[in-house]
Amino acid sequence: MCEPESSFRFCTCADGAELAPPMWLLERRDVSLDEQHRRGRVALPKWSKETLATRESLLEALREGSCFDFEYEPADGDVLSVWIGSDPQPLRFRYLTSLGSAGWTIDSSSGLTHWRSQMVEVRSGPLEADPT
Repeated sequence: MCEPESSFRFCTCADGAELAPPMWLLERRDVSLDEQHRRGRVALPKWSKETLATRESLLEALREGSCFDFEYEPADGDVLSVWIGSDPQPLRFRYLTSLGSAGWTIDSSSGLTHWRSQMVEVRSGPLEADPT
């Protein structure tokens, strides 16, 4: 079991969690895969005030860098998806090194964004403690 240093921690431990779906998924872009350009319309998710507050708390913890239970060096374009409660839409964060400074941001891409077809799983697992 993970011991959170903050109010939550992204864990890779499997203490009974192997039966539950992952509550977080870390992905990295594999440029050897073809980009898939898609056309269509995207319905943007509508978040509650509580979910938006949770998103800000998660973003702050990601920027502090102490919320993973494994050695992790973010790479440009890494994406972290986090499912909160029963909401089927994950909160998504993206690590970017452009614009002069590296750091985590809120990912505003959609399922139609061409580079998302190149994402492959790096790690996943349960979210220890309650991020709210």
